[in-house]
Amino acid sequence: MDDQLSIREARAQLPAVVTSAARDGHITVITRAGEPAAALIPMFMLAKLEEWEDEQLGRIADEAVAEGGEPANLTIGQMMDEILTAGSQGTA
Repeated sequence: MDDQLSIREARAQLPAVVTSAARDGHITVITRAGEPAAALIPMFMLAKLEEWEDEQLGRIADEAVAEGGEPANLTIGQMMDEILTAGSQGTA
């Protein structure tokens, strides 16, 4: 199975794409107008991503408390921005 499929191709091959993700751990990038738009990933990868995200949110809250602030002073959006920025810099 391809690593990238257009929306049209993904729609036509959806049962096979889902089976490949679930059984083989395959990741398929879905493109729109030739540009990556989304990805179909296995559930275990989503669970790991959510676990990592929770750890990062906890770290940010702990740092805010250690600096004398309160975690409630940060919005979830601000925390997510910090996580994504740190992740894109490879320092999370």
